[in-house]
Amino acid sequence: MAWSKRNPASDETVREVITVCAPQLPSPEEVFLAWLVHLPPHADIAKAAAEEIARIDSSSPLLPQAKRLREIFSEAAHEAGRWKRGISHAS
Repeated sequence: MAWSKRNPASDETVREVITVCAPQLPSPEEVFLAWLVHLPPHADIAKAAAEEIARIDSSSPLLPQAKRLREIFSEAAHEAGRWKRGISHAS
């Protein structure tokens, strides 16, 4: 098998690891909240969230929990940008 092709067995191994470890992992929401409370005061939340999105995007394969965490960071970046520009939630 050429190195450039994916090995289906490796995908299966990843699924097995996820099945065993997933119950022990914090939820994406818990990870996001921990990240948020540990940001320095006056941090640019939109910029920091975009950096986390880039970090997640550099991983593969993207696990369901990582996809959800990426969605949360994306929502945070969007809302932080709106808040920074002074746009209310009612808009």
